Amino acid sequence: MQLLALLRLASFLVLASLVESGYAGLFRRQCQATLNTATAVARRLQDHYYRTSSGQYDGGSLWTDSNTLEDLHNLMLAAGSNDFSTVADNSFLGRAALNPNTNWESFLGGSNDDAQWHILALWKIADYKGARGLDNSAYIRSAGKIYDIIAGQWDTQCGGGVWWSTAHTYKNAITNQLFLLTSASGFIRFRNQTYLDNAKKEWDWLRNSGMRNSQGLFNDGLDFNTCQNNGQTAWTYNQAVVASGLGALAAATGDRSLLNEAEISLDATIAHLSTNNILRETCDNAAGPATCNQDQQIFKVSSLFLPPRS
Repeated sequence: MQLLALLRLASFLVLASLVESGYAGLFRRQCQATLNTATAVARRLQDHYYRTSSGQYDGGSLWTDSNTLEDLHNLMLAAGSNDFSTVADNSFLGRAALNPNTNWESFLGGSNDDAQWHILALWKIADYKGARGLDNSAYIRSAGKIYDIIAGQWDTQCGGGVWWSTAHTYKNAITNQLFLLTSASGFIRFRNQTYLDNAKKEWDWLRNSGMRNSQGLFNDGLDFNTCQNNGQTAWTYNQAVVASGLGALAAATGDRSLLNEAEISLDATIAHLSTNNILRETCDNAAGPATCNQDQQIFKVSSLFLPPRS
């Protein structure tokens, strides 16, 4: 149920984010009912699944908790509300961010993909706090520390790319697509050239990695021994996160050809990973019991395209 509530909240926030991102006037009028529904879903999520003692959600994991925190703060920014203003500092992630002694490498547990969902959540919390005139420095500083850890996971194996984990056994799509997104978004936020250089380097590597197949979909990753596309599942979020990253890089550089690349992934998703305009994973089975595991159930939430901030 927590996953369903999060899916609904994220869906409503696709429209809400358009309001917050500056698609003013008309969108705000049209979206008020949607914002009201999103707020009701968020309250249910907090009332029934959030545990203030641990700062975590029942039935979730650290990366899905970060998705939720990002959604809550997107909602408050879009709605102009403060309904969930205490959640960030109480959350497990927030407690770590506010503690100057947090060992982030230990916190992340070697998961270079999950780490970048934390960056996105920390930045969104910082956006909210900044918009309310509150000190957001701990969140910005913590996101920067995590980003630097991930940037240090890039090496020349398979021609480049960030490792999926610190075990250095796999280079995959989502970790690198998130690095594209966090790098390009980081440049938009801070105008730090290192972020832009990393974003350009990442897209150049992704584009030439062979992970995008003949259908236009990114498969899961590369074979460790051959550095070739391993042909594993093309998840919905592999397509949307790269599109988000390309959108952010286009906003950072003004290169509109990157939007054409994003459209390849989005068009392929609609053509091959949807049924009756509903996103589906290959493990979805509408006719029988669910076969997707917990992570796979939430991938579609992470597939909702949000426009980059500029």
